[in-house]
Amino acid sequence: MSTWFTPDLLALLASYGPLCVFLCVAFALGSFLILLGLLRGERRSSPTKNPAYECGFPASGNIKKPVSVRFCLVAILFVLFDLEIVFLLPWAVSFKSLGIL
Repeated sequence: MSTWFTPDLLALLASYGPLCVFLCVAFALGSFLILLGLLRGERRSSPTKNPAYECGFPASGNIKKPVSVRFCLVAILFVLFDLEIVFLLPWAVSFKSLGIL
């Protein structure tokens, strides 16, 4: 009969032990700090804190007006070309060592 836990599989799983311990400690510490902030943080409200903040100026106008399609297209194109430049940078750095092809 073959068993699932062969010595090779156990050795492989043991190599992931430190990673699992790191992830558990990181999750526990993050959860603890968030919970501590929620329990110990001040919850005082004031008229200065309540209004919407917009670049240092008071909010004015209707916030529910429709957004232009051109704005969305420009934003998508910006992200597209920005990512393209990020992926072209390593190619440009190693261009001389690539050869003719």
